This record gives sequence, C-alpha cells and structure tokens, in this order.
Amino acid sequence: MKQVNPRNLHPTLVGKCFWPTKVGYKINIEIPIHKCSTLLLLFLFLNCLSAEPFLRNQQNEPLYRNLETLAEISGEKKLWEETIKQTPTRLDLAVFLNDCLITCEQKNIELHDELISLLLKEFDRELLVLDIQNRLEKQDRYLRKISQFVNWNAEFSIAVEQLSGDFPITERELTFYGSPPPSSVLSFSQQVRLNLTAGTKNNFGFLRLKNFGFWGIGKYSSGATGINFSSSDPPNVEEILFQLKSKNLSATIGKRYLRLGEYGLSIDYLVTPLESIQFSYYWKKITAALIIGSRADSADYYATRIGIGPFGLLGFLSAIKKDYTELYNLTNDKGLGCDLGFHFWGDRRISGEYSYYQPDKEKNINSWFAGVDLLKTEKVGLTCRYADIGAIPRQSPALNQLPLEFIVPKFVRHESNSQGPELFFDILLPYSISGNYEFLYSEKSVESESTIISKKHIVRVRSSRPSTVGFILANCYTIENHFKYNTIRAQLTVKF
Repeated sequence: MKQVNPRNLHPTLVGKCFWPTKVGYKINIEIPIHKCSTLLLLFLFLNCLSAEPFLRNQQNEPLYRNLETLAEISGEKKLWEETIKQTPTRLDLAVFLNDCLITCEQKNIELHDELISLLLKEFDRELLVLDIQNRLEKQDRYLRKISQFVNWNAEFSIAVEQLSGDFPITERELTFYGSPPPSSVLSFSQQVRLNLTAGTKNNFGFLRLKNFGFWGIGKYSSGATGINFSSSDPPNVEEILFQLKSKNLSATIGKRYLRLGEYGLSIDYLVTPLESIQFSYYWKKITAALIIGSRADSADYYATRIGIGPFGLLGFLSAIKKDYTELYNLTNDKGLGCDLGFHFWGDRRISGEYSYYQPDKEKNINSWFAGVDLLKTEKVGLTCRYADIGAIPRQSPALNQLPLEFIVPKFVRHESNSQGPELFFDILLPYSISGNYEFLYSEKSVESESTIISKKHIVRVRSSRPSTVGFILANCYTIENHFKYNTIRAQLTVKF
C-alpha cells in the first residue's frame, strides 16, 4: 500500500475562502487589478461547479467514508461534524478536504494512496479553484506588506495667470526694472510632481520629480538656451534624500528644501533646494543641528543651530570656490544669528529672529524680523510683523513654481536692504474654504535713489478636499513714482 505525503498532492492548498449562497458562491477576498484575467478564470470555474447538495447516497458513500477516515487521521472530527450538520455541497466537502490536507502536512502525517486518490480525483476542480484563490491571497498579502514600506503619490496643477498694470516707459526705468509686456498678459502653466517614499517612519528614502512650464513657449521655460521644448521643461529631480533616525539622533543626506531659524534670515533654501548632509540631536527640550552643504559652481556652506526650548542660536560659514571668487569678485562670508518663538495667551505666538552677516572684514550687516499674533482662534487669525533687512543676498520666491505647502506666509517677502511692516489676516470658512489677506509696506534703499516705497496686497482663497486643492491668488504690487501691476492667478491641483 503506497504512502502519499500531502505536501506532494497540490502545490498550494489553503483554508476556507468560498461561502455558499442561494444562487451560487462568492469569494471573500480582494483581487489586485492586474489579476483580472485570473479572476475571470476563477469565475468560470465557479460557474462550472454545482451548488446542489452532495447527498450521501450509494454512489457517494465511498467518498464520505474516505472523508470520515481522513478526519480521524488528521484529528479534524469536530470540523467534519460541523460540515455535515447541514447537507453539504461539493465545495463544502472540498474545503474540508483542503483543511485536512493542510493539517496532515503541518503534522507530517503520511496518507495512503487508496484513501486520498479517490478524493483528489472527485474534487479536482474545486481544489484547483482553491489553489488559484490561495495564489491571489498570497500575492495580495505580499503587496500589502510592500505598501507599508513604499508609498507614492502625484500632484498635477494647472494655473491661469493674468498680468496687467501701468509700467515705466522711460529708457532708464526699462533698464532698471526690465522690459515689461506691451499689454495685459494672460498665461497658462502646468506643474507635475511625482513623490516616492520608501522605508519606515524614521528611516526612509524620498524622491520628488518636478515638471513645470508655461504653455506656448517653444523653448526651455526656465530660460535655458540651446534646447527646444514645445511647452515645458523636462522632468528633473527636485528633491532626493535619505534619512536615518533613532531616539535621539538623525542623519539626512541629499538634495532638499531646508531652513534654519524662524524665518531663515541666515539659512533659507525653501526656494532652491540645497545638496547637503544634516546631523541632528534631540534630548528633552534641547536640539542641535549641523548642516554641510555644497554648490558645485559657487560655494560650500557650513551651518549649525542649537535650540533650548523656544530659543535658538545659529551660525554659518561659506567657502567660495576659487573660480567663482575670481569671476564675481566674492569672498568668504560668515554670520551669527538667534531666533525665538513661543506661545502665550492660548494659541497666540510671538516669534523673532536676528541675523549678523559679515561678507568681508570691513563690512557688517544686521537684520531682524519679529511677529506677534494679535488674534488667534480656530477660525480667525490676525498677525503683525515687522522686518528690517540689511543688504544680504536673498532669493525671491517664484510662487507658481513652488509646492503648495510652500505658498504660505512663512516667506520673508522683504527684499534685501529694505524695511517695513506686514499684516496677515486669516479666516476659515465653511466647506473647507480658507481665506488670507496680506499687506506689505516696504521702504527700499538703493544707490541711485534715496528710497523706493512699495506696497503689496495679496489675497488668497483656498479650497481643500482630500484629493483636490483649489487656489486663487490676487496680487497688487505698487512702487510709487515707478509702476503698478496686478496679478490674478487661479490654480487647481489634483492629488492622486
């Protein structure tokens, strides 16, 4: 009498996954989309299976006896009694056979060929259906496990912007401010971002690809020459980084947006990402960060910040590359700074930052920025800030090319060598709509003229949904005795 190992009977047999109904059977699983062909095959098999009771008559008696013997050998008597309480179908008996074979495999019980061959021959179609089900379940569990470590999403934005106003017409002003458009301009632009994260919450890699461009421009939208594209720049790596983090330490390496301090008067790379390495330490209310950054064509940057509660002290040093120094007549610079931010009277907050910048041994530049929440509730906020920015190099943020999370009042909108107040008013409206009004008054000192006074009004209306964000921005910019222009932008972002 030949002994048969259940491990060799069928490649992958699993437990119950089919349940009888009045008209047939349903599968209690989730099927990946790319397995639709297998799912169709599975349904074809099910349509071929009978839903009629499998009666214990003279013809089926040998099968029932073999199943009872299998129940005794595998120790599944209780399961057998539950199966035959109501008149079972062929599929019910196949599920029971499947469970017994798994038990025998786990217990290393060898079965006689005479016992098992008749059952396998009779229920071969049902066992094949169960095998397909098992393969799909295994794959689904594998994909779910991967999804815990790999996550991706995409953002597609389309913006409509209109520029209008009164521009300077004298040759001197055109040279100073650049050539303005001859009339009101309406432009369209699109922006696509692909984000990929792989790893755990503390240890992960992150990649962000960006494509941006204006419609109807037959060259690089960024202004580069020598390459001709119909409407936009090709996708480029906007951010790529790797992070390792433990309880008190973390290390981050790669190209990313970053800022040190409350407002980034000393270190601010929220407009252009910086290739850098950052080491951080956390212990209770003490934080410390060391950043080493590099620009291949300009300078290396070294910065550090130590924070104790709401207070932070930072310093930075740049080492200008030799060729860059000779070309632009630049020297190494250094600076110190401190920042402060804490809550008072509920959710109201006071924040400020001071920066000392020394571009050379004979020149010292001081800058400071302070803000206070005059009103702060769940739905309404009123903030007042004042800035006095020295002649330090600052980048002007191009709002239409920034991620949505950066289009916030966190930017210091004052240019270098300027001063003046800012006022922010925020309100939260029904249906997930938020509004913001910003007023900026700035006095800028220039070499050719004593003072240039500028005023800026910015109104934002934003509607946020789980997968879409609507954004409207109106910007009125006035420079007294020079020109005035208005910008209105409507932007829709879809996340998927």
